[in-house]
Amino acid sequence: MERFILALCLFLSSFWAFAREPMSQADVAAIIDEFQYENNYREVRSKQIGSSWDRCWLYEKVIEVEYPGMSKPLQVNMMHYIPSRSQLGDERVPAVIMIPPIGGTNLLDRKMAETFCENRMSALILTDDFAYIEAQSQGSLRPPEDHQETFYRVGAAVKGSLALISADSNLDYNKIGMFGVSLGGVLGSFMMATQADISAGYFVVAGGDIPQILAVSEQDEVSRIRRKRMSEEGIKTQKEYEEFLRQHILFDPMDLAQTMIPETLNMVIAERDSSVPTPNQRSLHEAFGQPKTRYINAGHVDAVISALFWASDRRDIARFFEKRFSIPNPRPDVFEFLNTINYMAAAQ
Repeated sequence: MERFILALCLFLSSFWAFAREPMSQADVAAIIDEFQYENNYREVRSKQIGSSWDRCWLYEKVIEVEYPGMSKPLQVNMMHYIPSRSQLGDERVPAVIMIPPIGGTNLLDRKMAETFCENRMSALILTDDFAYIEAQSQGSLRPPEDHQETFYRVGAAVKGSLALISADSNLDYNKIGMFGVSLGGVLGSFMMATQADISAGYFVVAGGDIPQILAVSEQDEVSRIRRKRMSEEGIKTQKEYEEFLRQHILFDPMDLAQTMIPETLNMVIAERDSSVPTPNQRSLHEAFGQPKTRYINAGHVDAVISALFWASDRRDIARFFEKRFSIPNPRPDVFEFLNTINYMAAAQ
């Protein structure tokens, strides 16, 4: 009964928290169902970097994954950090999937992954630009429909990572986390919302309502893409551009907020952000049920640096995951409850 009441409260609070019109139960269920295909991967290449004497082993990996409707397998590049396997023996350690911001993997991502490793956790950094932001800002635009494909590409990459974790004798599939910064936080939180096996998430300067973010963001590459698209489509105002994007971006992490239990989350909000505007960060925070959050009085980049530069702050993030991994994952109960509601609705 306690689990039923918990799930019901989460279900109702997710609707109260929305700043925009929420999706119907049927629509939410349909989105989640799209990402329930079998986790899969095929290793294309794996190269160990450094020495086997190192406390933390690093691999550069390329895997191939498939998802429904794709024309060909998707290649995913990753950096895989894991405590020395020679010291682990048969021990299994938790794994955290990391999605970097626009601009790709940087020093802070690598430092965070090393901190996870030092705290006896594995980290898998997905290094691809799943939204093709860099390529489009510097070259030709992809069709507007490609915005939606971003979710399927990152979905396939995350599910491929889950399959890799399941197959690794030193990784514990019962203890999986998600970490994302900026765009990585937006995409990472969306994927966590669809995958019940991910038991903890930490998202830095991530926001909700993606069309609005892309329409007003002052981030250089996003602004450049916006100017190109508005010129190509004859769009005059940012508001018109936002409405144009709403025709092509059909998903948002806020839509699936009811699967996100606040206790399993932690967030960082920049209070003077114009790249992922602060109001959009607050909207996602509200939709997720106001999880524990660190507020930083800074802009986008300075907030990220402040959150991740100091070793003590990175250790605090690692301790959050350790705490969540020390108890059973509560999220499957919510997914089960939603499935029950959908079954009952379909039977009526």
